Amino acid sequence: LHLCGVSGTLRECAAELAAVYGRSTVTLPTHQPLRRIHSGARVFVSRDEMWDACVARATTLADTGRAVLIGTDSIRDSRALSAHFAAQGTAHQVLDALQDADEAAVVAAAGESARITISTRMAGRGTDIRLGGAVREAGGLHVINCQHNSTARTDRQLLGRCARQGDPGSAEDFRALDADGIDAWLPPKLIRLLR
Repeated sequence: LHLCGVSGTLRECAAELAAVYGRSTVTLPTHQPLRRIHSGARVFVSRDEMWDACVARATTLADTGRAVLIGTDSIRDSRALSAHFAAQGTAHQVLDALQDADEAAVVAAAGESARITISTRMAGRGTDIRLGGAVREAGGLHVINCQHNSTARTDRQLLGRCARQGDPGSAEDFRALDADGIDAWLPPKLIRLLR
């Protein structure tokens, strides 16, 4: 008799919800003031360059006591990034669709001090990342979005993992010109120019 729902990322699909379900959307203010700092996007020529920059950035942040969550497009990408971390001898966790039993535990630990977690696109949804006190004081969870999503809504789902419920946090986007789906994020002419 009643159809309703709540999501932090419905703005981009309001027209679809109206057309398919005949339902309008209403924007509600956040429960606590939003403290997320988004530092924009960095574009790299190749995925390898992006992975190297990601390792450097995550390691620097973890050294300050922050927790870092890195979102990738696929299990293949998560493994490639993990290999770059391993080559540097940097401790990290990989969360992808292959660890069903441990998924909630890995996500729950992702907010610990100096923790670096790599997450494949769909992994870990529905579990809050709770911050340790030291992480909150160091600046909160930092999200590096290495996903080449076709919609801004999917990007916002990942970036929304940080700075929840009034916590501090920050996020940035990394993009690689040789990644699948980059043409949905950048116009083809710009891709050619950047290459």
